[in-house]
Parts: sequence; structure tokens; C-alpha cells
Amino acid sequence: MIFNIITLMFAPFRYYRNGLTTGILRTLVALIMVIYLWEDTTVDAQETITNTTTDIVNGDNSNSSGCNSGETTDVIPISDNATASDYVLFPWFVQLLGCCSLFLLTRFNCPIPYAAIMFILGAMMGIFSTNLSLPSHLHDSITEWINFDSELLLMVFLPGLLFKEAVEVPINLFQVASVQIWILSFPMVLVGTGLVGAAGYYVLPYQTEDPDIFGIWAWITLGAILASTDPIAVSTVLKTAGASPRLVMHITGESLMNDGSSYVFFTIASSLWYDKLNLPRPDDLEITTIAGYIGYFFRMSLGGTTIGVVFGFALLVLLRELDRRLERQYDILQVVLGLTAAYLCFYVCDATILHMSGIMAVVACGLVVNRFGKGMINDEELMHSYLSLAEFLLNTLLFALGGLIWAAISFSKLTTPRVRLRDCGWLLLFYVLMLVIRFFQVGLFYPILSRIGLKSNWKEGVFLAYGGLHGSVGVALGLNLVQYVIRETNGDDLRKREAASILLFFGGGGTLLTLLINGTSAGFILKKLGLSKPSVPAEHVKHIFEGAAKDYVYAQIKNLFQEPRFQNVSFDLLKEIVPFVTKEPPRISGDIEGVHYNPSTSIHQFNQRIAGEGKQYMSLLKAARRASDQLLAFAKSDLLLIEMRQIFLELLREAYKLSHEFFELDQKQHNGFLYDVLTQSVDLAINDVRYDHKPIDDWQHTEIFFRRNRVNREPSSSSMRMSSEVSSNSASQRDANLRRRKRIPNKRESGLSLGSSLRSLVSFNNNTAKKDVCVEKAKISVKRLRLDVLRAIAFKRGHEMAESKLELYVNRFDDEEDASMQAHHQITTSAFEQVLLESRDQVRFADEMLEDEVSDKDLEIILSYYCAKIVIRRLSKFTECKAEEGLIGKQEARNYLRTMMEKANQTESRTVERLAELRLESRSKSQHLSSLESIHYDVEDIKTSTDCNIDPHISDTIGANNTKSNSNSTPLNALFDTPLVVASVSSMPQIEEGNDEIEEEKDRCGKTLNDENNQKKKDDGAEAPNDDCSYASA
Repeated sequence: MIFNIITLMFAPFRYYRNGLTTGILRTLVALIMVIYLWEDTTVDAQETITNTTTDIVNGDNSNSSGCNSGETTDVIPISDNATASDYVLFPWFVQLLGCCSLFLLTRFNCPIPYAAIMFILGAMMGIFSTNLSLPSHLHDSITEWINFDSELLLMVFLPGLLFKEAVEVPINLFQVASVQIWILSFPMVLVGTGLVGAAGYYVLPYQTEDPDIFGIWAWITLGAILASTDPIAVSTVLKTAGASPRLVMHITGESLMNDGSSYVFFTIASSLWYDKLNLPRPDDLEITTIAGYIGYFFRMSLGGTTIGVVFGFALLVLLRELDRRLERQYDILQVVLGLTAAYLCFYVCDATILHMSGIMAVVACGLVVNRFGKGMINDEELMHSYLSLAEFLLNTLLFALGGLIWAAISFSKLTTPRVRLRDCGWLLLFYVLMLVIRFFQVGLFYPILSRIGLKSNWKEGVFLAYGGLHGSVGVALGLNLVQYVIRETNGDDLRKREAASILLFFGGGGTLLTLLINGTSAGFILKKLGLSKPSVPAEHVKHIFEGAAKDYVYAQIKNLFQEPRFQNVSFDLLKEIVPFVTKEPPRISGDIEGVHYNPSTSIHQFNQRIAGEGKQYMSLLKAARRASDQLLAFAKSDLLLIEMRQIFLELLREAYKLSHEFFELDQKQHNGFLYDVLTQSVDLAINDVRYDHKPIDDWQHTEIFFRRNRVNREPSSSSMRMSSEVSSNSASQRDANLRRRKRIPNKRESGLSLGSSLRSLVSFNNNTAKKDVCVEKAKISVKRLRLDVLRAIAFKRGHEMAESKLELYVNRFDDEEDASMQAHHQITTSAFEQVLLESRDQVRFADEMLEDEVSDKDLEIILSYYCAKIVIRRLSKFTECKAEEGLIGKQEARNYLRTMMEKANQTESRTVERLAELRLESRSKSQHLSSLESIHYDVEDIKTSTDCNIDPHISDTIGANNTKSNSNSTPLNALFDTPLVVASVSSMPQIEEGNDEIEEEKDRCGKTLNDENNQKKKDDGAEAPNDDCSYASA
């Protein structure tokens, strides 16, 4: 029977084609059944109570800590070894589980609500910790949190969650639908509480078994526990499906307000149940008449609302005082004060002599700030981010703690009253009754709801009834009930403790089933009712997005091609790497140094924005005024130059920040090394300018991070000279550097002989391990080279932007109608020209580095891949924005972003590979040319030694270094036989290119030496030796 019911409940899941979802659901069902089936079903409830009571009297039911379970006031006995520090472990262990769970749910697009997963994980921890052996520290932390005070639980979690919802609710829609929300939150909650109480009293068998304990007020208390709703499980579904704002407002507004009303009804119902149990009432509820209860209800609700309004307007005063948008720390103060006001408001109402509803007070405070304080919040994005972070942390811990408490009390062997299998069966039936009651509630008030406020329709009413999920607030109220009963009873009142545990079991079980079943199938129901946004075919979405992406990529490449630094970028390479590239945009033409081109997008936007919040311009204005007041003092002009340098460097820092925003500098690449180096070089240069009165020398400060063994350039030779002479000197120095690059090999530089040179080539070709080492060394070298080039490019770009911005500032003083501004302009112009020369001198250092160390081909490759990576980064940001706008689905956007990330990673690896190939090819050619030179010069040595030192009596042993004293000489023909064979089998293309030259050299040398030998033989009258390997035969 139970399996049939479960099959019917999970019937909507068959429409999900995700195999992972089906597997998870089946696993959860199996776990629930294992939990339910561990106790013997033949044991009757009354027999269990009797046997347990007997065990307690005999002293057989003592726990491991030596305390009798009937005498302790803890829900679960806490170990004597537990310490206060153990409280820290459980919440952050839960956050770790929450992060992993959320990643898996979003990664595999699983429809199970995140809150349901955390509730189940918490329940599993509660079962394992109280029934099995776990690590001592984790076990101690879990047991301490199980006994966490329920009132403190509400005070810690609810203010932050409620304040966030109240501040971010659409206030205009809330005002229009306020009457509807009031009906959903008060009259409908009262009706639902009564109907749930009646269903539990008349349908469930507990009242007939023990009418004194399970009276009507016990079940009305359970109805109040289940009266609150939580939209966290369906909010994501509603947002993804594009549900109407009216439906979202009804669900959100109901959950925002009914927490307070359900808490008030719970307090009244539980106090009446305590009377039936002969337990003392709470201190703040000594009421005996109906009129007293009505007055108590209005005091809690209206009084809490009044206190919340007062706190809200007080918070508005503070927000107005902190409304200074140029001070970043004030933005943080506004966020902190908002949360502080929420928690203080809850405390004043709930924990003091006022005895009012803290929940209603926090909601009222948030709504006041939402309605009147939006314009006073400096950074709404910061406020939203901070509150979203708090919401995630609190909800994760709250739902896990709810499942932990529910399972630990219901299924622990350390608690005397334990849930049995029949209770699980009744829970499933009770869940069905809850759905029926919920639909009856909405149907009862539907004629009113559909005619007032935002109105409604029957489809929205159906989903409003089905999507009314329960949250952990009900579990917290159930824990409050259990803790109070345990605290006010002793070991002989097991029936009362069992009743409280049963009510908690039904409250937590109802929460779990609504989250797991209703939350998982909410998307399916919403789609079947036609309340979701009509789905656009995937092909249409793909076509629309890719068309927009192509236009965006074309515009970005067009803007980049208008810059001189990218004029030689290979479009074929861009088309190969960058997605959505179709056609080549026009480039700038003509002489790059003389052509007038429009400023790039980054420079234009940098000139348009207020850099550094306007501080640099104000500093320049103040410096100009001081200099004009002290015009005759020469020292003051020097001070103006110093301040002008500092202003330029501050603008340079802002330029680097903008380059990062435009993805020309990426903090994710190399852990942000290049961006940090450039900004830190600005800091060091500012220090030199401010304290040592040195000129701008930020390039030298970047050098210390890259080449520690590089010869330091003396700033005095160039930086100190800011006249026309600097340009010529720098140009001559650059020409000298270029000449040094073209290295002319010395004829006597290589000490290698002909044989050793050729044998080294053969060894390099055949030794694979040595070749791999060379490749790795080449890759390391080109990685450094690439980083140097990117540094120089970003350095030059930043200086260009800072020069343009500083020139814009100086030109503001050129006001013909204001004589004082004209005076400022004349003073600042000379200082500006000096700073401009210093900046351009630093740029020349970057140019010299590029000219000295980078070939044209290497520079073209690096810039091509760099341009491709910039476009890919911008395209990724474009895709994220379109996903947020809803143009493309989240899953499709993730696929596109994954592809772009792979492309971006390929750009760096391909750059290194291409540069390494060029480096190895260049090295092989240089070795080949060196070998040819060695052949030429060794043959010259042979000719010289033959003319002077050859002994005619041993002419058969003529060698390259043969003299009369050389007894181990090598025949000359042997030196040529070996390379001939090698040349025939070698696979190196570099050797094949020089074979003709080698043969020509050998023929020439052989002919000369043969003639000389024949002449010597005639003179001596000796015969030439008959050797098959003689040089003549060769």
C-alpha cells in the first residue's frame, strides 16, 4: 500500500527525462523507507510506552554520559567532552555540503529544490549522529546544535531573511495587492489552522488512543506550525519559467506576512494545549478569556508593526546622513546598519517586556525602507549582494538544521518516544489531507481574491494552492514545542514528550514532503497550467543569439583594427580561433606614424569617465592656483611639476583599471601578475616622485619584476633630459640596439672542427630526449618573451590614455572668458609638456625592448593571439549579459561560455607553440650556417698546413691537423666519407638545404689537394698508395 502511494506521488517525475533526477529520487525514497523500517512493526504503541517506563524504573535506560534520560532537559544528551568551540564545526560543514549540492543541482539541471536537499542532508546527519558512531568532534557539534534554543534560533535566522525579502519586494505591486496579501496571511491562515486541527483530531488515530494528551488544541497547534509558507523552493522555478509578476507577488507577499500570523496563532494554541497537559504557561501569556486572546493578537500584530515602522524611519534618517556617494566606506555602513536595525527591531519586540511580534516588526521596517529609502542607498548592488549572501548562508543552515532536529528527535535511539512505521504511513495520509485543505482555503477566498487588488484567475489560484510550500519556520516552532515540554516535565511524563515528538514529526514531515514533491514538480505544474513563458524553439534562440554575437564580434574587431598596434594582426588566425567571425573589417591605412586616426574606444571612454571620482582634476586645479599665487617663487614651479607628475601617475593607474575592464588586462591570467606589476610600478613611481623628487620612471620599476639580471638603464641619461635632444639620443640608442641584434659571426669564433660540427648535428637529430629538452627550454623562453611583449603593449596603452586625459584636464583651463583660468593654463602648460616628455621617454624604453628582443614575426604572432583573446573575453561577457536578459537560456549560455573558455585557453598554448617552433627553426638554421662556416674555415686551415708542414714521405696520412709530430692523424678522405653517408640518411631539412654548398666546397678542395699531391709524387718519384678510400677516388 505504501509503495503504491509513493508511486502515485512521484508520478509527475516521469515527465523529466533527466536520468540523474530519477536516480536521486529513487535513492531518496529508498533512504526514507530504510529509516521507517528499522523498528519492529509488531510492537504496539502502548506496549512500547510500558516497556520503556519499566526500563527507566529499573535503571536500564541510562545514557553513555551517565545521566538518566528522564532527568535531563536536553533533547539529545550532550557528551561531557563537548566544548563551546564545537559549535563552529557544524554550520561550516553544512555550508560545504550546501556549496557542493548547489553545484551539482545546477550543473546537471536537476529540478529538486535546493532547500529539500539540505533538509534531507540534515536529516541524515541527525540519524547517523544519534544512532551510529561519527567522528567525536562532528558528533559533539551536531548534538549541541540539536539542543540549540528554539527562541534563539528564530532570533538568529528570521530577521536577516525577512528584512531581505521586505527590502527587495516590488513595493508598488505590494501596495496594490496589500488587501489580497492581508487575506492570504491572516483570515486564510486562521481557516487553515482550524481545518488542519480538525483533520488531525478526527482522521488520525492518536486522539482515540489518548484523548487527554492528543486533544483538539494539540492538533490546532500543529495547524499553526504548518500555517507558514516559504517561497524559496518555487522562486527559482517562477523566475526561470517567466511567471507573471502578479502570481509572484501573491506567493511572495503571502510568505512574507504569514510567518508573523502563524507565530501568533502558535503561541495562543500552544498555551491552551499546555493547560490541557497541566503544564505552566509561558510567562508572557497569562490570559484566560476570549477577549484577552483577541487583545493579545492585536497587540502582537499591530504593536509589532508600529515598532517596525518607528525603526524603519529611524533607519531612514541614518541612511540619509550616510548618503555620500563619493565615500565607499559609507556604502558598507549603510548595509551594516540595515541588518543591525532588523536584528535590534526583532530583539526589542520579542525579547523584552513589550512582548510583541518581532516578525511583524522586521517586515514593517523593511517595507518602510523599501518605500521611502531607495534613493538614499548609495550602492544598491552592494546591498543586494550582501543580503543575498546572508540569505544563502542563513537558509542553508536553517533548512539543514530543521532536518537535523526533525530526524534526531523522531528517529534517535537516545530519545525514549520514537516514531514507528505506522506513524510514517499516517504522515503520507496527512500530507494528502494538507493538500486538500490548502486547495479548499484558496477556493474559499478565491471569489474575493479574483476581484480586488491585482486580481487573479483560476490557473493562478491552482498554482497558489499547490505551491504553498512549508519552510523551516514550522520546524523551529515544533522544536520550541518539544523543548518546552521536555523542560517542564520529568522522566515519568513520557506520554507528554511523545505527543510533542509526534507533533514535531508531522510538522517536519509535512515540510519535507511539500519541498520534495511539490517543489520538484512545480515547474511541470506551471507549464501544464500555461502560466510559464511560451518556450521559443531552440533553433530560433540559437539563430537570434548567434546573429547578435556575430554583429558584436564584428564591431569589436573593427574597433581593434582601427588601432595601430593591431594593424598587422592576422585575420585568418582570428577567424580560426574566435567564434562567430564572418568577414574582415577595414583596417587603418597609410603611414601609421603620420596618419590621423580616431581614438580607440578605450581612450574615448577613459576621456568621458570621471577618473578617480574627480580627485586628480581637483588636485591639478589646486596646484595651479597655488603656483599662480606664488608665481615668482621658483620652488613653487618645481612643486607644480611634482604634483603634475603625481596626477599623471594616478591617471595612469585609472587607465590600467579601465584596460582591465576592457579585458586588455586579465586578472585571471597568471593570477593577475601583469596587472599587479603595472599598478605596483605606479605606486613605486609615485613614491619616487613624491619623496625623492625624481622624474617619472615607472618602466624601470616594471623591470625589477621581470629581469633581475638585466642591465639597469640609468634614468639620468634620458629621463632627466626632457628636451628635443632626448628624442635624437633615444633614436640613436635604438639604432645601436638594432645593430647589436644583427650579430655577424666571427670566422674564428667556433673552435669546432669539421667532423665534430657535423657529428653534433647528427647527434641532435637522433637524440629525442635532447630535442624534447630543447623544446621545453624554447617554450619557457617564449613564455617570458610573450609576457614581456604584453607588458610593453599594456604599458604603452596606459601611458597613451593617461596622456590624453591629462591633456584634456590642462585644456580645460584654456578659457578665453576667464582671466584666472588663462593664467592657470599658461602655468600648467609648461609642466604638462615636461611630464609629457617624461612619459614618452618611458614609452621609448618599451619600444626599445620590443625592437631589441622581439622579431617582427614574433610580434605579429603575439599580437594576433592577444587580439583574439581580447575579443573572446568581451564575447564571454556579452554572452553572460544576454543570458541575464533572457535572450538565451542558462544551460545554452554555459555551453557557449565553456567553448569560449577553451578557445581562450588555446590562444596562450598556441602562441607558445608557434613561437617555440619559430625559435627552434631559427636555431637550427643558425647551427646549419655555423657548420658551413666551420667547414669553410677548417678547409682553409688544411690548405695552409698542407703548404707549410706536410711531410711528403707520409702523404697517405694527410689530415686536417697533420704535422710531422702527429702520429695518430686521420686521413682526410675519412672526414668527408662520414658526412656523405649522413647527408643521405638525415631527415633534417636544414642539412638538405646546404648539401649543394658542401659538395661544391669538397670538390674545390679535393681538386686543389689532388693536384698538389701528384706534383709532390713526381718530385719524389714515389707511387701513390693504392687505397680504395683515397681522396682521388672519392
